[in-house]
Order: sequence, then structure tokens, then C-alpha cells
Amino acid sequence: MLSILQLADTTTATAGIASLTPEVWSNEVEAQGENVREARNWVKIDRKLVGRGGDVSHVLKGFRFVQSVDVETAPTEAGTKTFYAVDDADTLDLTPAPYNSSVKIAEDVVEELDVDIIAHINEQIAEVLAQYEDVQILSSAVTNAGNAVYGGDATSDGTLNTGDIISTDLFANAITEIEVDRYQADVCFIHPRHKNVFIKDSQFISAAEYGDQSVVKKGEIGDYLGVRIIRTNNVPAITPNTGTGNAAVMWDSRKALVLSLKQDITIKSDYLVQDGAYVIVGRIKFAVGILYADAICKISVTNS
Repeated sequence: MLSILQLADTTTATAGIASLTPEVWSNEVEAQGENVREARNWVKIDRKLVGRGGDVSHVLKGFRFVQSVDVETAPTEAGTKTFYAVDDADTLDLTPAPYNSSVKIAEDVVEELDVDIIAHINEQIAEVLAQYEDVQILSSAVTNAGNAVYGGDATSDGTLNTGDIISTDLFANAITEIEVDRYQADVCFIHPRHKNVFIKDSQFISAAEYGDQSVVKKGEIGDYLGVRIIRTNNVPAITPNTGTGNAAVMWDSRKALVLSLKQDITIKSDYLVQDGAYVIVGRIKFAVGILYADAICKISVTNS
């Protein structure tokens, strides 16, 4: 399987193709990508550029009135109304970029196999591209988060030490940081090491029962204080003072991030006569944007 970092052409001489595949695969590989996507389920999706010309998508961020500023509290009967300016409306300009994952296989190994290796290659390419999309969404969220909380008594990544692990109290603090900015946290992405802490915490175990008809999304392990918890290896690593760490990240899925798509996962295959080889190329084109940084909270902790 290609790692997330191997988003480049790769030549392989140890596998073959039993039969030539259709030239273009899209619906099938998009479905495979959906099987491993986690972060896309919790961001706004902008598809204005899909199937259309243009390089830049103009995403409306919107605006918010403030009750202490934008409400006329003593209107005069039949008098002229006070009109408030929409002065914080803004757009976000996103330019989707292409990402590829490709495989080249010599024809002389095709005859050695009696299996449909191409189907497996398609699945792996779709998976690595979908995972890369998740990495970009989560990395952007952590990098641009307007709020942050830290394990133990740390005040930055570099002051974290072994033992400054995630906790239900820290989780609650992150919710508060988002709520005081008038957003509503509804999802949090954590590393499997963080999950290990939660599933051993009696407070989390007793509160994380669904008990309703909620749809459990990919990677989801429970609901705590009204926030869905998703475990994923794709949250970015951080550099503590001692030990190792990963940043969990929490946000308001309606207001935090947007994914602008130009092209979803598409895989094409062809035979190169001059090389005597088959090539399979996967491609996706997207950009990640931040709508409101204060709708995101980074949770920096060590892993043990």
C-alpha cells in the first residue's frame, strides 16, 4: 500500500495485471475513497468548480450580527429605523491544486498473475488520495485554529512533557473555548493514542453511550458532551519538550472549514507501447479553506 507521503509516480516490477481495465474509473474509486474519508464528513463542501471552467472558487464566509450591537433596543413608534451595516461579510478565494498517485507496471509480469491486480491498485490509489485529503483538512484546522488548550500546565507545544495527556476535563475546556466565541463544537478528531485514554476513563465510558438513532460516521468512537469523537491517524504530530505528541482538533462543522473541489478522485489507465508497460494514474484536485478560525480549537497533548 502506498503511504500518504508517496504521492508521486512509482514504478513497480513485482506485480502484474490480469486484464486491462476501463480507461477511466470515477464512481467506483470515489466510493472507495468515501470508505476511508473521515474529515470530509465534517466540513462544508464547495463544488462550484466541478465540471466547470475557472481556477478560483469564491466562497461566501457570511457574517454575524451581535445582539449587544446590532439590535435597536428603544425604537420610536413610526420613527426612522436604525440600519446596521453588514460590515464583516467576506469571501474566501480558494484555488484547488492537483494531487496524483501513480503506478507503472511492466507488461511482461502481466502473464505471471491470474488475479485482477488492477482493481486492488485502484483501491489503494483511491485510499491514499482520500487519506491525503484528510491530512490536509486536519493540518489546516490545527495550523489555523483560533483557540488552543494544552495538557498539564503547558502553555505551548514546546512546554508539554510526558504525562500531559488528553483528558475529559481538557476536552470540556476546548468546548468552552469555542462556545465563548459563539460557535457550537460538534466534532473532535483524536489520535488512537488519545482514544486509548478515553476508553479507560470511567467518566467518558458512562457518558459516551449513543442511546439514540444517531448515524455513526467513519472512525467515530462516541459522543461526549454533545461532541462526536473521531479517531484517526491523520491528526498532525507535534513536538513536545519531552515524549511524543499529536494535536487533537475540535470544531464547529457548520462554520470552521470548507473543502473546495475542482475534481474528485479519478483514475485513468493506459498501455504504453514504447515502454511495454501499463500505467495507472489517480488524481484529485482540491483546496482547504478556513471560514472562521475561532470556530476551531487545537488540543495539544503528549501521547503518554
